[in-house]
Amino acid sequence: MKQSISTVLMRVALLGCLLGLALTFTSCGNDASARPILSTEFLDASIEGTYAGFFLGEGGRIPVAGVAIMHFDGSGNITDGRMLFNLPDLSSLGARRRLETPVASGTYSIDHNGKGYASMPKLHDKWIEEWNITAIKAVERDGAPPLALELYWMGATAETLEGNLVVGSLKRLPDGAIFNNASFIGPYSQRLSTFGNQTAVAGLGVFATDGDMGLSILGLNTPGSDFTQRAVNRVPGSGAFSMSQDGIGILEPGEENREAGFGDGVIVIMGARPLSDGSFFVTEYYMLMDVPGLGIVLRGSGLTRAG
Repeated sequence: MKQSISTVLMRVALLGCLLGLALTFTSCGNDASARPILSTEFLDASIEGTYAGFFLGEGGRIPVAGVAIMHFDGSGNITDGRMLFNLPDLSSLGARRRLETPVASGTYSIDHNGKGYASMPKLHDKWIEEWNITAIKAVERDGAPPLALELYWMGATAETLEGNLVVGSLKRLPDGAIFNNASFIGPYSQRLSTFGNQTAVAGLGVFATDGDMGLSILGLNTPGSDFTQRAVNRVPGSGAFSMSQDGIGILEPGEENREAGFGDGVIVIMGARPLSDGSFFVTEYYMLMDVPGLGIVLRGSGLTRAG
């Protein structure tokens, strides 16, 4: 029985589709098997060394934030770390803030899949004691469990003073890294924004430094006369900063910036690489800065332009 040309073409097309699907599934299977995966399980020893990062309180009445340097011994202990938390000053009315400096110490454990738990002393009696942690980036090591390079943190409960759920991110610093003001070799491109506040402000800027500090926010987008109006202002200025060896520093805006409403800030180094002379060059940082004039806290990150 002869078949029409249209029938033959339809069958050829159907055969082509089936062949294409078969090749697609085969290709997808090959790609999946070729994806790099960690071949060994996580242990407590997977979190070892010095990690630096930030914590932000979300969803509470008044925002809280902090930076941290935390030392993990690879055996389930957090030792000799340091935190700087920016908290509301409940002893006064208005937008005043205060810095608390708790010691980062405690214990931790991690499951084979990279999820774990940590316990640290409370910042105050309504603070968080138990934390959930997850390793989100790691590298293989010969004869040892994977080494976590980056961690996510989340409070197991909210802090009950202002109702914030506190979350954070930590990155591992190079072994033996020691910092000072000269570790910053600018310029750095940075971004700033508010969090946990109905007053939305954002900025793009340059952190230029010669070992003291020069901070120029190229564009600061602030509210206008009502919520439908915005104004973008250039806020130049300079100031000073003091960087400690562990990687946490204090920012002190210059006169121009203080007149523009900026207060003091904190900065933590989250990325560095060694130089040939044995010193370390900052490649990434995170900062928090009060803006009492607007009643807000800005948070931001910066990356080196040097690649």
